[in-house]
Amino acid sequence: MPTYKSDKPDFDVMAKIAAKDSEGNIIADAPIPAGFSFTVTSDNPACIEVSQDPTNAKSVHYHIGGPNPDSTPSQANVVASLMDATGNLVSTGGSLVTVTVGDPTEITSIDLGLPEN
Repeated sequence: MPTYKSDKPDFDVMAKIAAKDSEGNIIADAPIPAGFSFTVTSDNPACIEVSQDPTNAKSVHYHIGGPNPDSTPSQANVVASLMDATGNLVSTGGSLVTVTVGDPTEITSIDLGLPEN
């Protein structure tokens, strides 16, 4: 399960589809079969937002959002689905992603906690 800080810059990743040919030979990074569709989604875009290149569905752009409003870590399920030409699910893969508060860039105050009297 990857964990990212909220100030991580956006990044792009090429998804990989592992397959075997008719003789059982492994294809480590197979193309999307003709007529098939490949989608990558996030169930919590406030945590991590995904978008795909319209010319290459395996090219995925990720934007790291933020933690929950109370600064607790946020989580999202990122799921990739490969569908055949008739809309049947052929394969799926996914990951639970956690986003935490980023690194401090500005000190806004210091409280020593001393009593008033």
